[in-house]
Amino acid sequence: MIDDSLISERIKRFACTRKPGLSCPTATRHAQLVVCLVLLGFGQMVFAQAGMAPKDTLGSQVAWEYQLDEVLISSQSEDPFNTNARFYKADPLSSGDEVMENLVGVWAIKRGSYAYEPMMRGLSGGQINVSIDEMRILGACTDKMDPVTAYVEPNNLASLNISHGAGGYTAGSTVGGAYDMQIKKPVINEADPWHSAVGYRYLSASNGLEALFNTAYGMDKLAFRAGATYRKASDYRAGGGEEIDFSAYNKVNYSTSISYLPGKNDLLNFSAIGDYAWQVGYPALPMDVGNADAKIFGLSYDKWLHHGKMDQLTAKVYYNRISHRMDDSRREVALRMDMPGHTYTYGGFAKGLYTWNKRVSGQMKIDGHATFAHAEMTMHFEDAKPMFMLTWPDVHRKVLGFQNQTTYRAGDGFTLNAGFRMEKNAIAIQSELGERQLSVFAFGEANRGELLFNANAGVEKELASNLNSGVLVSFGQRMPTEGEQYGFYLFNAYDGYDYIGRPDLRSEQSLQAELFSQYRGEVIRLKVTGYYYHFHRYIMGVANAELSPMTIGANGVKVYKNMDEARLAGVEAQFELKIHKFKLLNQLKFTYGELKDGTPLPLMPPLKNMMELHYQTNSQWLFNLGMEAAAWQNRINRAFGEQKTPGYAIANLMLGKAFSVDRLAAKVSLSVENIFDNRYHEHLDWGGIPRPGRNISLGFLLDF
Repeated sequence: MIDDSLISERIKRFACTRKPGLSCPTATRHAQLVVCLVLLGFGQMVFAQAGMAPKDTLGSQVAWEYQLDEVLISSQSEDPFNTNARFYKADPLSSGDEVMENLVGVWAIKRGSYAYEPMMRGLSGGQINVSIDEMRILGACTDKMDPVTAYVEPNNLASLNISHGAGGYTAGSTVGGAYDMQIKKPVINEADPWHSAVGYRYLSASNGLEALFNTAYGMDKLAFRAGATYRKASDYRAGGGEEIDFSAYNKVNYSTSISYLPGKNDLLNFSAIGDYAWQVGYPALPMDVGNADAKIFGLSYDKWLHHGKMDQLTAKVYYNRISHRMDDSRREVALRMDMPGHTYTYGGFAKGLYTWNKRVSGQMKIDGHATFAHAEMTMHFEDAKPMFMLTWPDVHRKVLGFQNQTTYRAGDGFTLNAGFRMEKNAIAIQSELGERQLSVFAFGEANRGELLFNANAGVEKELASNLNSGVLVSFGQRMPTEGEQYGFYLFNAYDGYDYIGRPDLRSEQSLQAELFSQYRGEVIRLKVTGYYYHFHRYIMGVANAELSPMTIGANGVKVYKNMDEARLAGVEAQFELKIHKFKLLNQLKFTYGELKDGTPLPLMPPLKNMMELHYQTNSQWLFNLGMEAAAWQNRINRAFGEQKTPGYAIANLMLGKAFSVDRLAAKVSLSVENIFDNRYHEHLDWGGIPRPGRNISLGFLLDF
């Protein structure tokens, strides 16, 4: 969208050097999105943009790293096999929610117009690990109104590291994978030391206003970067013109990062993120958010070695605190309730990259963290004293883990990868009131510990210079969440039940297999992945007729339980066709899940397809035409309150133009989403709340 001469080489600093935060003056200058397909668990297989050195890739399962441009999110690049690039909105002010729900193997659970919860191949919540710079964070809302993904904006997002399945244990034991957001760092010793950007966007469907600002300065040994994003939206209009009540929101996100170079092979970095949201509406829930506040801090040290077997050592400590207050003051309810919550997490890790010889390399990591979770509810009666209870009764969790990944390049086109993680969990409640609350159910000992184990092994074969295939098997475990173990009468608006946790729940286990094949030609690129997950002790809520609900009008009470077995299977396909200045991109994803008796698992997304046609002229005009479609979802879990969801299809259009004058680079974009103003909703949208209708947005970005 903006040619190479317009943007400083600073923009792609992360891929051009093994030392993040140091300048790379020989890197190609461009303003496109770089998509690196990283096959962690199948050895090193990175497809990077020309001019970029491949990133060391070690880990597990299939992982995608999406490196986001500092000022533009675009898919117009010459990088090989980047069908996923199409799903980054060309608009620089795209939200993290828009980015998330268009990624391969990722869906979004939508409760309002803000802060979507990520789902990876039908798994969500405690089944996946969501982190920021590998820092563990626990949201403070029992209703999941504040997922970790809400705390990072594209304005301060450098890349996404997404690992599917039980092998994605970089940030902790898991059965579903990892979603790690890497934030932007400043660059030391840049040729162009001072640079800034400002942007603005207007959205018609919600009368929304969005603005961003960032600035950075790099000296010989010291550099800093700061940025902020502001978003304000009114209640949006759905297809046909209906206004969706309680869908407005306000938020501001800000971040800063400081890097210092004490020696030529050492780097210190301090990063901080703040996120504050207020008057956030949730039309699918009985309550809104009065305010939500996040403070996240991290201090890291990197050292690069030039002798011995170790290549790089990294140590990091971090702390974060999250607070959240639900609010029903704007709703017509029979009973007023106050529901504040807060969490804090502190932890650290040390990891090292090693190269044993030309064939063997790997990564070791030891990590630990501790979390505290407190949530409460006060019910206000007209003619009686308020009733108080703890919904998260001061839950303390401590985790210590060790992991290793090793890659062996066997020759003849074969790459082998194997790894494991061992993790000790200890969890307890430190509230006398909380212990008394749960004791009435006689579930057993409230405090417990467990040793978890994850492992994976895979092989990849290069069949030809542009064709390769691979297979991976893995085993994973995960601990129950705070709500699954200690939740006390947590109302679920989807099925209308109060939920109660069980302290004696056992860990969930999964055995998984995955097969992929991909072709990378000059004109056509194609990748197909199939997977199968088999679960033991699958955790879900089951109705208990012996218990009475606390919430007025609730359908009953459910208690979390380990089910015997469950299974998931699915397929993902990506296709790219390039002819001259035209590029056609297509992505298809599908997940199928059921219990042992054939009952569908709740919230299983149907078949979904996304297609986009790009055309860019030599004069920096860009044209995008896209289509998104999903099939009916008729396989539903009626016990969870699901209803059949009709299929839909929508079309989107975007037109952009880039300009430059000396050091100034500007871009103007006009887009129309849901061109035909269709009324629709996706299966994962709680309450069947319709999505926005025709939305015209105008964006402007200035880089200087």
